[in-house]
Order: sequence, then structure tokens, then C-alpha cells
Amino acid sequence: MFPLGRREVPPSDRLGRRVAALLTAPNEARDRLLGAIYQTPTPNNPVGRMNRLLPEVISAEPVERKVLKAAKAGELKGSDYDSQLADAEAKGVISGAERELLARVRAATFEFISVDDFDSSELAAGARKPAKPALRSVASG
Repeated sequence: MFPLGRREVPPSDRLGRRVAALLTAPNEARDRLLGAIYQTPTPNNPVGRMNRLLPEVISAEPVERKVLKAAKAGELKGSDYDSQLADAEAKGVISGAERELLARVRAATFEFISVDDFDSSELAAGARKPAKPALRSVASG
């Protein structure tokens, strides 16, 4: 609540893009920010896993641009990402190693952006949770 009115101006989109660029590219500012953060890439540490994936994401960007350019030009006939990658490799747009890199980065990215999945019936208003099974005593005979 601002009794005298709103006095702060939100950052511009341009500034937001600049900050995002600092955080998503290896540089001194990013290193300072991550210095005190636990970065070991373990299953329960997404920051560490994302940090380990960053060099692959950066190296995949120009390869992905080649695939997107070929798709936009109508050179790729696949209807999904995997078939487009296979088509791009078959037509010499990318190499086998580049295809593997893109597939690996896409799988890891999908893992990071995936959230808990709920059936729509579970989200409906008034939906009931399944009853818990009754516990039985193991002490009685």
C-alpha cells in the first residue's frame, strides 16, 4: 500500500532483457551471483542441474537456429520435433552429434519446465480425494 501514491517505476522490458542475458550467459556478474549458491548437480538441486546444462544450451543455440531456418524454408517435413531433427540430419542440415545435442537439451529443458501434472477431474471444484484405506491392527490375533 502506498499512502502517497505509487512512487516507484517498474523496470523496463529492455532492462529485464539485459538482466536475463546476464543470468543466462557465462560472465563475471553471474559468477558473483552464483558464488554463494549450492551448485552441485544432484536430483534434488535444480539450480545445480541447470547450471551444469548451461554450456550445452549455449552450444545448441546456433544448431537450433539452423533447424528453425530449414523448417521455416519448408525443407523439413516432420510434424513433430524428433521427426524434424531426423529430417534435418538426413538432409545434411545438422550432423548426428548436433541432433543428439538438441535432443538432449530439449529433454533436459522439458524436465525443468514440467510441473506437477493433475487430471482435470482432480482440479474441479468440489472434487473429493480418494478415501484413505482403513488401517488394521497387527496386534490382534
